[in-house]
Amino acid sequence: MIEPLGEMLESTDTLLSPPRRGSARLLSFHLVIIATFAIFGLRIAYLQTVQGTEYRTLADSNRFRTIRTGAPRGIVYGRNAVPLVRNVPSYNVVIIPAYVPDDEDEAWDVYTRLSELVGVPVTTTITMEPSPRSKLLYQSDGIHDMSEPSPSFLVAVENQGISEIVEDASTFEPYQPALIKALIDRETAQMIEELRPWLPGVEIQIAPVREYPTGPLTSHLIGYMGPLPNERYLDAGYSKTDRVGYSGIEAVMEAELSGTKGERRIEVDVAGKPLRIVGQPLEPIPGLNVHLTIDTQLQSAATRALTSTLAAIERDWDIKLEQGVVVAMNPRSGEILAMASIPTYDNNRFATRIDLDYYQSLIENIYHPLINHAISGQYPPGSTFKLVTAAGALEEGVITKNTIIVGEGIVYLKNKYAPNDPGQAQPFYCWYREGHGPLTILGGLAQSCNIFFYKIGGGFPDQDLVGLGEDRLARYAEQFGFGSSTGIELYGEASGHVPTASWKRLTYGESWSTGDTYNMATGQGFVTATPLQVLNMAAVAASGGALYRPTIVHHYTDSAGNIVRVQGTESGFDISVVTDEDGSPLPPPQTKEEMDLIFEPEVIRWLDVSPQNIALVQEGMRQAVTEGTAKDASLDEYGIHVAGKTGTAEFCDDLAIRHGWCREGWPLPTHAWFAAYAPYENPEIAVVAFVYNGGEGSAVAVPIARHFLEAYFQVGRYAPLGSPGGD
Repeated sequence: MIEPLGEMLESTDTLLSPPRRGSARLLSFHLVIIATFAIFGLRIAYLQTVQGTEYRTLADSNRFRTIRTGAPRGIVYGRNAVPLVRNVPSYNVVIIPAYVPDDEDEAWDVYTRLSELVGVPVTTTITMEPSPRSKLLYQSDGIHDMSEPSPSFLVAVENQGISEIVEDASTFEPYQPALIKALIDRETAQMIEELRPWLPGVEIQIAPVREYPTGPLTSHLIGYMGPLPNERYLDAGYSKTDRVGYSGIEAVMEAELSGTKGERRIEVDVAGKPLRIVGQPLEPIPGLNVHLTIDTQLQSAATRALTSTLAAIERDWDIKLEQGVVVAMNPRSGEILAMASIPTYDNNRFATRIDLDYYQSLIENIYHPLINHAISGQYPPGSTFKLVTAAGALEEGVITKNTIIVGEGIVYLKNKYAPNDPGQAQPFYCWYREGHGPLTILGGLAQSCNIFFYKIGGGFPDQDLVGLGEDRLARYAEQFGFGSSTGIELYGEASGHVPTASWKRLTYGESWSTGDTYNMATGQGFVTATPLQVLNMAAVAASGGALYRPTIVHHYTDSAGNIVRVQGTESGFDISVVTDEDGSPLPPPQTKEEMDLIFEPEVIRWLDVSPQNIALVQEGMRQAVTEGTAKDASLDEYGIHVAGKTGTAEFCDDLAIRHGWCREGWPLPTHAWFAAYAPYENPEIAVVAFVYNGGEGSAVAVPIARHFLEAYFQVGRYAPLGSPGGD
């Protein structure tokens, strides 16, 4: 039976149409797929467009390496182009992990053989070594932060073994050399080269180290180098195996001497194996050469003057003197010509490593050989300070050239709370107990009369004499350079101390007394100064009132020998070649006149003292040599006129107490001082001699200074053979 057409169509629609619920699920599935692909597409587009550069950079950082090559370190020269520092080749032992045998026993044999050759343990050990934070190991500012030094000189140090070094390196860069030991000697390096067939993976790399030809003679000035003391150097572009200056010029001029490292970019595979060099390599820029003002012949003479005089004293007086200083400068420019400080040390002992035993012996020496006492030692200046008192008293009208003051052997300062009780009066003595009698300012300086300077410094009510007083005395002392560092290019400079009434009140809770002014006027009491500051004082007098900034750096040259000017900037410093009027680089100076042309002295200030009063101070210094306390410094027989001022300064510091020198009822120990300049008519050299616990300046410091002046003027014991006064 044939169905009606309408029923047939209805039946067909039912077959062709899916169920409604299934249709919705299918649609949802399609939408999910579309959304997923849309999200992936958007993410891919975001990664490729927005973050494409970032990920490309990350990929390149794994693919490319920047290799830095060290720059030759600059050389340090003395005044006459004498090299004080040289670069000499040394050797580092490295291992390339990828080339070490895979067999553990064979690799262990390599490590054992290498350990026997270089002294690095096969596995990690613990040893006691000098602390890199020790105050005495290096002295510098800036990146060498010494604000929190270690209280101990020796600390426990983990010495990583060869096996651990190789294992760590093989994890990340198996084709990059891993340092096993730096700065081995030439003989060991040759032995390793000969054994290379039995030491797979082991290589020798050449590395420069510093050699100091003048050694102990200039070690306080030149300093030495050591490993990086902290990780801040890594941020500044140094490598872990680099060495940096720890003290002296090596530290102060670290940036100028170190130069700029070169760079080459290489492509590596996933194991770190170099494949090719990419781009143009940047060649390293050698460090600048530093030319010092130090004359090595005068430096040698200064050291010889110290050591020979102290040896003679030990022989004749049976007194061993361990610490002394001689510093000399050109008083018309501030150039330091010699700076000797004893005891000293041999910086060559630190050229390749910190010699533990030697270093320990230095820090245990109570006279501190690692310290440059010329700039770091703070001592009472004694009677040398009377130059300040004299200049101030003359300028302030306390006295005139013709004022006569009686120098008794002893004066009594009345107690202001019991002025009528003689028993309460405080005695003040002259070094010459019989008294010098009536004196003018010239005689006061020549004879170094304490009573004279007590009276003009602090006044003397019994004679209606009003003195300078502590405030004006402090002001003139600061004008002469006391109480602040000089700014010389060396780390560790002390500022000394100029006391004031407010300082004493805050420090001791006591009021200032006239007796304090008496002591201050004669360079005693709370006054302290470095030998360099005392030299500066003498140089100010010699120059007619100009306070120059002392310097040991004369000029710089680049690797091509051109004289360059270095100017500091916020980001470092700029270097420019010095040229003549035609624009050509200046040739290296050959004469004193050419040296002077390229040197720019810096005047810190001019004294607020009239030329007439400075001339009186100069005349008093001259009379000290012709008829006063410094007669043994005279070079009149050679036609050279010397002016100077002696000083004998009482002290009682920690070292004196340790030695038992400060005993009640006994005279205090004294330092010996002498500051001088010559020729008197046209000064060209100023010198200070200081001996710790040396006794009288006239007996000990004066002969040292005379010895040095003979060397400078080439007379006496330094006269050429056959010349007048020569042997």
